Amino acid sequence: MQPITEKIYYSISETAVMLDESVTTVRFWEGAFEQIKPKKNKRGVRYFTQKDIEVLKQIKYFSRQQGYTLEGVKQKLSHNPNSVDKTLEVINKLKAIRCYLTEIKETL
Repeated sequence: MQPITEKIYYSISETAVMLDESVTTVRFWEGAFEQIKPKKNKRGVRYFTQKDIEVLKQIKYFSRQQGYTLEGVKQKLSHNPNSVDKTLEVINKLKAIRCYLTEIKETL
């Protein structure tokens, strides 16, 4: 995944690149999950906020890595969204630590 620069809104193609998913998948998840509410201009072009992207990351994690069905992901997100945020944050920190340790190992 590419680092996210601080912008207010991201196009659907930028969002798809950040998530390493297709635009079609992002559009599908938007329709399936009520937590994702991108802004739309008069032409219907979607613009995602950082909050939308975080929810999409959670959906991706639970569906792709944990093997949840879409209904399972919906239940997980609706029952306790704060624990989901913390779990994803811990996982991201652990991945960063693993990457750092791998770099150290390679330099030795």
